[in-house]
Formats: sequence, structure tokens, C-alpha cells
Amino acid sequence: MLCALWVTLASCDGSTAAPRPPPAHPIPPPPALWPHQLAPKGVSISDAGVGPTDAGQGGSQTIEAGLPDSSTVSGSGVSGERRLKVTILVETPYKMGQRPPPKTRADYQRDILDRRHWNDGGLGELQGELPGPAGHPDPRVIVNIDKVAGPHPAKGLQRTARRHLWKPIINCYRLGAFKDPHLRGWTKARFAVSSAGKVRRPRLLDTELDDPEVAQCMVGKLANLPLPRARRGSNVWVAMRVGPGDDPLPPPDDLIVPGDGTLPITAMKQGVETGLAPFEVCYRNGLAYAPGLWGRLVVRFHVSKTGLLDEAFEAGSRFPDPRVRQCLLRAARKLTFPTPKGGDIRFVVPLRLSSDGANTARPETDVADDD
Repeated sequence: MLCALWVTLASCDGSTAAPRPPPAHPIPPPPALWPHQLAPKGVSISDAGVGPTDAGQGGSQTIEAGLPDSSTVSGSGVSGERRLKVTILVETPYKMGQRPPPKTRADYQRDILDRRHWNDGGLGELQGELPGPAGHPDPRVIVNIDKVAGPHPAKGLQRTARRHLWKPIINCYRLGAFKDPHLRGWTKARFAVSSAGKVRRPRLLDTELDDPEVAQCMVGKLANLPLPRARRGSNVWVAMRVGPGDDPLPPPDDLIVPGDGTLPITAMKQGVETGLAPFEVCYRNGLAYAPGLWGRLVVRFHVSKTGLLDEAFEAGSRFPDPRVRQCLLRAARKLTFPTPKGGDIRFVVPLRLSSDGANTARPETDVADDD
């Protein structure tokens, strides 16, 4: 079902953004069989970010979910004589990998173009600087070269290690951070580096991390460091610290699976509807500097078999404002849902945010290929 939230606020001006150019990537071919529904054998991360588009699809309906005094909320940062009508649409939820496919080839192509268009969204004409995410959303990483026995310069090794280890350490941290969001601590290791700059025999010395898999993963990443040459080899002692940032990390890709549980679509929808008020606040804040902001945020939730919501991440869409996206996801992580039956479940709920100050029209050149 589609749930529409209508609120009003004022606009700085009546300008709209120019149409965006057509996408450079081609339309993927439709499934070979029509109109049969094809149950996927496996679900990739990009596949998780899709959702129905038509308000009338599948017998869904549009209802008003107005907020108390929402039309008189101040402090939105958007001012002017003309009143903007803002819409937050909650598309039909579905279990990850179980979105009903369009019934015809034409519906499939329209659906692909529509979702691609809305997943990119737009900012319109900015009225101020586009801010980045609030706080420090990424994990905090420190890499120190504690000691070098040999001709390799410690400062040079530390610069290289800090530049090349940040992302690998975060990837290792994901192995444990989704289970323990407070995981943090130092890990110390030793390795040899040859005269040609090749790392040899990285070895774990000690760790404060409660997850040994994360520590061993971090030490293993040392073998890929591109270190400088020297007249002979050296022995190097390194200390790496990792800890949580202000936002959680998703689990490793191979663990993002639909789960064995079931949850009624109505329960998914009603759980998301309780977040319409904070979603509105997030969107209003973005309209202060981007009154033409619009787009689609596909949220993938995970509810454990005990009913705990422990994940809410963007999946497949590319909402154009990082601060509003962060705000929406933080609000989504505070939602509650009933306990699923039969185990845990991952499900997807796409949101569309727009106003009559935004140009959401798809360019006429953005059409499906008939081949």
C-alpha cells in the first residue's frame, strides 16, 4: 500500500531545477518469462533496493496521515509567500528478494526507468552550501608505527600504513561491529619488510578487541601494504585501533540475507508510519538549503527473531542529500515492529520525498529501448 503524508511549508522561491540528462547506463533486459513471477534464487545487495511505483499497483490505496499542526511548524528554514505542499510516500513494503515483478514487458521497462530516476533524485537550485553528514559517521581508525628495526624510515612507513589501511581495517571491523556496536580497542602486530618493500610474516601480538576474527583480519591486511625499498630488510611493530563512529555499519555482504521469518506487510507499513513525524523534520531541514530536494530512499530493515530492530540501511537508492539521508536513517533505526514468526527477517520499505517546489519529471529522452 502507499501511504501519503501531506504537509505544507513556505518556499524561498518558485524556481525548479532543470531536467536531468538521461542516464548513461542501458536498461537491463527483462526476465525471459512473462508474465510469470520469478522467485529469485539469490538476492544481491543492489537487488534489495527496488520497490513498486504506481499508487494503484496491487490494489494499494492512498490515505492521508496528517501530523498535528504540521502545517504551522516553524524553523524549517524555508520562507516566502507561496506555500509548498510536501509529500512523503511510503511504498508497499516487501520481504527482501520477494518484490512482485511487473506483469508485462512494458510495465517492467517503465518500472526500471521510474525507479532509476527516483533513486537518483535531485537537489534543485541550492540556496546555501550542501552540508555533509553530521558528526563522525565512519568508524574511528588510528594506525601507529611503534618501532622499526632496520633502515626503513618509521615516518614514511606510518604515512603509507595510514593511507592504505583505513578502508581494509573498516572492512575487517564490519565482521564484528554488526554484532557488537560498541566493539573497540587496540591491536598490536609485528611484521618483516624486505629490501624490496614486501611485507613478510605479519603476526598478531596482542589485542583489546573482544572479537578475535576482527583482530586477525586486521593483521592479515598488513601483507598488502605497498612499502618502499631499502638497502636491507626491517622488522616493524605496528599498533592499530578501531572503534565505532556515530553511525552503525551494515553486516558483511554475505550475511545480508532475507531470513526465515515472516511479518505481515501491514505490520511493516504501520511500523514505518510511526516515523512520519521525524521523517518530516529531516526533510524540512534539507529544504532550508535545497528547496528543490527530492528523491527516493530505499530502507532495508532487519528485525531479529526476538523482535529487535538492529538494522536500517539504505539499499540500492542514492538519495542526493547525505545529511538528510543520515537523518532519515537515524530516525528509521528508532522504529519498532512486531516480532516476526519463524525467525529473523529483512524487509524493504522505499520512501519517496518530494514537494511542489521540486522538479521530479523524468526527461523525455529517458525512455526504454524497444529491443
